[in-house]
Amino acid sequence: MGPNAWGYVLDFFADAAEVRPDAVDLTELAGVYETFFAEAELRRFGPAPDGEWNAEQVVAHVALNDAAMLGVCQALVHQNEARFENHVCQDLDVLASFIAANHDLAGLITAGQNMAQLVLASLRRLSPDQRQNEVHCCLLHNGETMVDRLLPWESVAVATQASMHLPAHIEQLRNLRG
Repeated sequence: MGPNAWGYVLDFFADAAEVRPDAVDLTELAGVYETFFAEAELRRFGPAPDGEWNAEQVVAHVALNDAAMLGVCQALVHQNEARFENHVCQDLDVLASFIAANHDLAGLITAGQNMAQLVLASLRRLSPDQRQNEVHCCLLHNGETMVDRLLPWESVAVATQASMHLPAHIEQLRNLRG
C-alpha cells in the first residue's frame, strides 16, 4: 500500500456508511445495470461482426467506463478538478488486458458488477452541488469525438448512463446472441 492508500480506504468506508438524505435516486440506473449484467450472464454469444466488439469486450468496456466514472466521483468528493474521457475504455489493448486479468466472461461480469456497485455508492455520496458540478467530458464513439464540453456530472453519470450508454450495450449483447 502506498502512502495515500489509507485515504482511499477511508473513502470506501464512507461510501458504504454515509447515506445522504439528499442522495440522487438511482433506481432506474441500478435497474439498467441489472438488465445489462443479466444479458451478459445469458451467454451463448456468437462471434462479433467485423469491426464490432465481442461480448467480453463489451463487458470490459462497461467496467472500465465505470472505473473512469469512479475517478470523477472521487475528484468531486475531494473538490479536485474532474475530467471524464472514454478513450482508454475503448482502446482494444486496454480491453484485452482487462479481459486477460479477469480470465473469462464470468470473471468479467463479476468485476463489472463490483465496479457498478462502487459507482452507485459513489453517486449516492455526492451532494446535489457536486452532482451538478460541470465536468469536462470528451467522449468518443467509433473513433469520432461526439462530446467535448462541460456537462453537469449527474446528467452524464446518471441520466445518460441509464438512458443511452448502458441500453446501447444491452442491445449490443442481444445482437451478439441473435
